[in-house]
Amino acid sequence: MNPPRFGVALRWIVAASLGAGGIYLLARVMTHESDWIIIFAKSLYGLAALMSGVLLAAPELVRWAVTPIHRVIDQILLPSETEVPPVDFKLARYYAHSLRYEEACEEYFEIIRYHPEQTAAYLEGIRAASLAGDAGTAKKFYKAARRIMRTRDERRLLKGIYTARHRLETVSG
Repeated sequence: MNPPRFGVALRWIVAASLGAGGIYLLARVMTHESDWIIIFAKSLYGLAALMSGVLLAAPELVRWAVTPIHRVIDQILLPSETEVPPVDFKLARYYAHSLRYEEACEEYFEIIRYHPEQTAAYLEGIRAASLAGDAGTAKKFYKAARRIMRTRDERRLLKGIYTARHRLETVSG
């Protein structure tokens, strides 16, 4: 866990000092004063100090109190943001079929982000990037695929697909 920033620590020290001072003033007023005007004035100052201390500590206190409730609401209303989505190539393939290759590449990167073991996403991403004429994106797919493809045959297949796509690109371009 990271230590709190200097500003937060200073604010909490001031909040604790004000809160303790307010409680001390209120306790002292109740036991040692007899004039009602002095009691009222000191009580007002004590409550103001106590409330100031609470307000200075409020941002972290509210965050700590609301975080468990926020997690429960997220799991109920937004389960897709707490769980890994299933593998779905439909949208990426639709974009590629519709000649929207940049958007197809974005979808393939999204699939890879959640499911890095899907070799089809890398290969289809190389194809879409090559057809879009984006050699940099094709190279990103290739490098990412090399990280997950461990066997010699897989790497040979990947290299063949990648070089074949670039030969087609240089011949047609």
